[in-house]
Amino acid sequence: MNFDDVVQNRRSIRNFTSQPVEREKIAEILRCAQVTPSAKNRQPWFFSVLEGESRIGFAELMREKAESLKDGWSAQTAAVMATAPVLIIVSLTRENFSRTDVLSVGAAIYGICLKATDLGLGSLWIGDTDILENQLKEYTRLGTVVGAVAIGYAKEQPAPRPRKELQYITDYYDVAGQVCVEDDICNADLADEAFVFCSYSHADNDKMVKEFVELKRHGIPIWYDKALQVGEPWDEGALGWLRKENCRAALFYLSTNSLSSENVRKEFVAAVERKQADKTFAIIPVHLQDRLLSDMLSQVEKEKGRAFIQPYLDYFGEGDRTLFIKRSVYAHITGHILKIAEELEKLGVIADGRVYDDFSYEVKGSVCRIKKYSGFSQTVRVPEYIMNFPVVEILEGAFAENPYVTEVILPSTIKTLGPGVFRACKNLSHVHLPDSIEEIQTACFRDCVSLQRIALPPKLTYLAEALFRGCAALIEIVVPEGVKVLKEAVFRHCHSLERAVLPSTIEEMTEGGFYDCPALVVVVIPEEVKGLEIQSFDTSPKLQRLQAGGFIFEKGVGKKL
Repeated sequence: MNFDDVVQNRRSIRNFTSQPVEREKIAEILRCAQVTPSAKNRQPWFFSVLEGESRIGFAELMREKAESLKDGWSAQTAAVMATAPVLIIVSLTRENFSRTDVLSVGAAIYGICLKATDLGLGSLWIGDTDILENQLKEYTRLGTVVGAVAIGYAKEQPAPRPRKELQYITDYYDVAGQVCVEDDICNADLADEAFVFCSYSHADNDKMVKEFVELKRHGIPIWYDKALQVGEPWDEGALGWLRKENCRAALFYLSTNSLSSENVRKEFVAAVERKQADKTFAIIPVHLQDRLLSDMLSQVEKEKGRAFIQPYLDYFGEGDRTLFIKRSVYAHITGHILKIAEELEKLGVIADGRVYDDFSYEVKGSVCRIKKYSGFSQTVRVPEYIMNFPVVEILEGAFAENPYVTEVILPSTIKTLGPGVFRACKNLSHVHLPDSIEEIQTACFRDCVSLQRIALPPKLTYLAEALFRGCAALIEIVVPEGVKVLKEAVFRHCHSLERAVLPSTIEEMTEGGFYDCPALVVVVIPEEVKGLEIQSFDTSPKLQRLQAGGFIFEKGVGKKL
């Protein structure tokens, strides 16, 4: 397996087969950890390989401690550890260890997980061992246990977990120590649609990088000179875009740097000429500095002379016009985007002048898709329309791991919920799903531990893999008529699930649909359903009697007819 495949295919595995792991493979994994770089080459790690009874003992110790602490997450981890053929306990050997020592051990653990993937094995990086505190001495000869890795042959193939987009977690700095703008967020396809030309000084890159991200995030189509091809003449390139018919406005980011720039001056002159010829074209000045324009021009005049600033004086006059939009000196304060959007709405560049600060989204093919919710509200109402385009889909991981959301109300325009949309929203208790929804994809509600009830929309034809896995508070589920397939692990680890009603249209249930549902009392299911296994309800001791799919399940025991 090549390196990219190893990195991309690594998953956190929580369901292993009983197949033993070859000692040769364990040795290869440990050799990979052995050569991991460490701070000052201190190699502050020690590895204890647990198999058989020692592994079961460790898992049982974890389970007992988790139950005493009422820690459901750690209890689930302990259950996984009990099924993995191998546990590698990782210890930190330095008594007075530093942060860099901890980072070194973390790097070694990641190396273990990558090598396991390379060898066709699954792994789970476990950090819950800290609940055991001083109870771990018998599991390591050296040092302090800081984590563990469960290893075995995977019995599942989880979908990729959502990741934050690079543009929101990365800054690039040039040789002068200034933030560079990422080219992949520069320009939309501007061949036909209306767009806005952005004029600024590269000396202000540290301020502008976040500005461009925000403009794009709010659906404003922009062009700026980072999109010029290498070697392309600036006059022909930049000014050519400014003169295009579908360029409807020019944003001028004003500072002493930009007002001193030869290129910005040329762009301004071209924009004024364009406005004189086309009254629908707009020039929108945006202040980057907390100074009057007249003061900035006076400073530039001293350096460049009166003739240099004359185009600005001719357009703005000697005073300061009220048209200016003031931008905060703090990049994370983006309220001025609303004012820019309002101006662009008047010009017809965008259809909706409102700014949905908590949502990032994309508009393609006359529909809108929500990419990410990053707000702090408890109740979230997803807009029905953005920029006059219907919101039809919530994309992968849009709400994932948001700790604040307790209720989400979706509009009647929504048709699809992507993979892991609400995954691990630990406080989410209510989701209002409109009847318009036609598809809910893999692990959409996985590990929503506060979700007790949910009404599924009537147009669904299947329940996706791990859809409600780990929803430990879910009490009841009624699957609508028309659903034909329950995919793998749909209700796995739903510890509070008491009643499940499946429709007459159900044709197939794949592996582990109701595994580890100990509270299950009532299941309504067609007798002729396919895909049931003898283990399907063997963790449901309260289930009195169920006959389906060629099996009888009674008090948690399955028997083939």
